[in-house]
Amino acid sequence: MVTYLDRGHYYLNSKGIIIPSVSKLINFELGNEYANVPPEVLQKAADYGTRIHKAIQDYEELCVEDIPLGFLEDVTELRVLQMYIRLKKQCGFVVNSMEQIIDYQERYAGRYDMFCCDGCIYDIKTTSKVMMDHLEWQIGLYYLAMGLEKDIGYCIWLPKRDIPQLIEVEAKSNAECIDLLERYEKANANTVRGFWKANGKAETKVQKSWKFR
Repeated sequence: MVTYLDRGHYYLNSKGIIIPSVSKLINFELGNEYANVPPEVLQKAADYGTRIHKAIQDYEELCVEDIPLGFLEDVTELRVLQMYIRLKKQCGFVVNSMEQIIDYQERYAGRYDMFCCDGCIYDIKTTSKVMMDHLEWQIGLYYLAMGLEKDIGYCIWLPKRDIPQLIEVEAKSNAECIDLLERYEKANANTVRGFWKANGKAETKVQKSWKFR
């Protein structure tokens, strides 16, 4: 069983050891494109994205076609939600579940945005541009954690100042994702936040020091 700690944004496996997130694996492979962006700018964008994700989740849980009066007070966020609803009606996808934490053998974990009735992952992006290379890994890693081998997923792109789109994403294969995970584990085997495989080997003092108490 994997536990998510909101404080620090960590995932812990059943032994209380920190394991990498999907985002951390992607940054390991592609680098952190936002490394030079001021923290306050990143936080503002993250907070906005979180609010849009929450608004969409709340809307989906209501099981209604139109937005109830007073559902959102912010004009921009209301407009983006309306964009989502129009896109959903146009494309016809049906949401099965949202915001579920998944993991692969307790070696990494993540939280997908949507799993739809067509058996595909749908990821919501509110950024000004879509980074397809990140999405290919992200959706592929989600499928591996879910025990699925699928070629495609989708991005629901909801920019503030552009036309919303449903974008098909070619997901990385299970084999590619396992290779990435193994390279990450090897590269981080001796670091504090690296992941040590739960295969019965004795833990080092460094590993024990990061046990969750």
